[in-house]
Amino acid sequence: MAVSCALLSPTLLAEEETKPSSVYDLTLKELLSVQVFSLATGTEKTLASTPSVASVITAEDIKLLGATTLAQVLDTIPGVHVSLSNELYSPKFIIRGITTQTNAQTLVLVDGTPISSVVRGDRQIVWGSFATAAIARIEIIRGPGSALHGADAFAGVINIITKGFNDIDKPQIGGYWGSFNNSSVWAQSGYQSGDLKMALSAQYTTTDGHRKIIDWDEQSNIDAGGVALGLDVPSASLAPGPVNVGYRGVDLRVNLNYLDFNLKVGFVDHDNVGTGMGGARALDPHGKTGSEKLLINLDHQHSLSQHWKMKNQYSLYRSNQRIEEHILLFPRGAFYGAFPDGFVGSPETFEQNEILQSTFTYAGLNNHRITLGGGYRVEDLYRVEETKNFNPDFSPIGHIIDASDTPEVFMPEYRRDSYFVYIQDEYKIAADWEFTGGVRIDDYSDFGSTINPRLALVWSTNNDLTTKFLYGRAFRKPSFLQLNTVNNPISLGNPNVKPETIDTLEAVFNYQLNPHLHLSLNTYRFVLDKLIDFQADVDAPTRTAQNGDGINGYGVEMQVNYQPNGQLRFTGNYAYQTATEQQTDVKQSNAPNQQWFGQLIWKISDAFKLSTQITHVGKTRRNPFDNRAPLSAYTNVGFTLNIEDVFAGFDVQLKADNIFNDDIRAPSPGPSADNPTVSVPGDYPQAGRAINLSLSKTF
Repeated sequence: MAVSCALLSPTLLAEEETKPSSVYDLTLKELLSVQVFSLATGTEKTLASTPSVASVITAEDIKLLGATTLAQVLDTIPGVHVSLSNELYSPKFIIRGITTQTNAQTLVLVDGTPISSVVRGDRQIVWGSFATAAIARIEIIRGPGSALHGADAFAGVINIITKGFNDIDKPQIGGYWGSFNNSSVWAQSGYQSGDLKMALSAQYTTTDGHRKIIDWDEQSNIDAGGVALGLDVPSASLAPGPVNVGYRGVDLRVNLNYLDFNLKVGFVDHDNVGTGMGGARALDPHGKTGSEKLLINLDHQHSLSQHWKMKNQYSLYRSNQRIEEHILLFPRGAFYGAFPDGFVGSPETFEQNEILQSTFTYAGLNNHRITLGGGYRVEDLYRVEETKNFNPDFSPIGHIIDASDTPEVFMPEYRRDSYFVYIQDEYKIAADWEFTGGVRIDDYSDFGSTINPRLALVWSTNNDLTTKFLYGRAFRKPSFLQLNTVNNPISLGNPNVKPETIDTLEAVFNYQLNPHLHLSLNTYRFVLDKLIDFQADVDAPTRTAQNGDGINGYGVEMQVNYQPNGQLRFTGNYAYQTATEQQTDVKQSNAPNQQWFGQLIWKISDAFKLSTQITHVGKTRRNPFDNRAPLSAYTNVGFTLNIEDVFAGFDVQLKADNIFNDDIRAPSPGPSADNPTVSVPGDYPQAGRAINLSLSKTF
């Protein structure tokens, strides 16, 4: 277990008749006993008793951090590392070092609905960012969750819960302005008429991005090859040059509650999204992408009888990846002049996810709470478009063609249907022992069935110590990209790949040493099987999706929370992980082995709160074919000053990140057995020093 990175918000104390005027009126022990966590079992649990390794981040935590993006929040959680993908600089939320290029092993939910892309399995390559103003809290599980949440709850689950009527006491407006031309404005309000409650929020964000310099890219390698061959052609690479990470975003949220019905609607439109360091790891300063995301979640819950409760839920997640300006995978003059207008590859995808499920909870047996559930899911890639000027063998066509609805398109339209059923029993064996057991069966139209059990034993060892023993199995389904990619000069799909699986054992210890000090420790060991990767084809330049060998991993996560008095609070955590391939005993790469985070919050007065944060990420090893030194460790030091009610309901916040301007980088892919080159030897630079000033008004 890990408590939230800072403080638990008083807005979460909905069951209490009297709310404290400030979180500083609560002791650490009181904070840990608040009923806030539901992601692990689907029913409310305290953090101490939930049968998982859990963390909660609240809106007040986010405010004290000064975080403006989801990535900044998640970087404070033990065992969670935020990195960058190899395409378009989209964020990767790596839990316990488990990741591939697409980071599909971490399941992200918004209000309980998966937002995974059917194409890649991640949150789509066009991301932009997830604005934080509308977030009520974030619940995080580190470890498997497929017994309840199904596919992709593999390394962990992140559930973003947006604000409802009870989270917005009064109308608010606000905004922030800062480095890299970052700016944002937002507004929130609640409305009630009889039994109808409504919450509205809107946010507009724009940024130029940090524009850090890439010294050498994939086109630089091609140019160097031409020189080695004695070709008299000009250099086409745009390196050294800046990354392209700007975007504009609109985020709209509506939450309606009427009697036993709850409707949440979210719409996100990101446009002018830059291509990072390029779609093929060659700089592309002009390509622009966009994405629209619509999420609808409707649920109805009521009591059927004294012991039976029912919840019916329908969710729709509709999203796309659009091309606003042609993506140049390689720049003008690429491949020794063969592409004078650049190597154009502009894929667009349009997809829809629908889930219909029912859950029944029975509490008529002594000391048992039994949950039964089932449902139906449709994943539909209903539209694929592509414009390009090259053939599958890299040869130029001479002009840009529209390959949509032709055999030349990179991926066909595709639909996947699945059914699922699950059962869970929460059994209070004795006053100090609780057992949770469950299993879920998923049946898919393309790759068949999968069964995922979980077992958990929570022992209240004494008044101050809680011990947990956990086992779980999870799976990650193949993405459409891994199954169906065709007409691609680099990567090809394979309809025969099987789901990835993972079995995890965990032991968790939570100890309240005294009213001022809380300690937690958890250890884990996992066995991962059938990890999907693109492997080199014999006598061909392509790579095809294949299931690889197994991986063994283990790690430890520790956290301390210390509150010596009502003015000071410290939280710190440390995580270590390592993993090796079963057949070769080779260490896994591209995720740091250790990291730690510390935050000190000082309540200077009722109006002034100062938070200082330090994040240290250790070295990241390379793969065995990569002769580069390990990626250097870095330390990010920042602070946040919150001044409340400066005048007439106005709050002011000053936020500084990376104040010592440390050189922070994410690892670029290294060479492999079939490719000795490194596209970006200097890795992927991230933002340096940044300062934001925020202003908000409560009416």
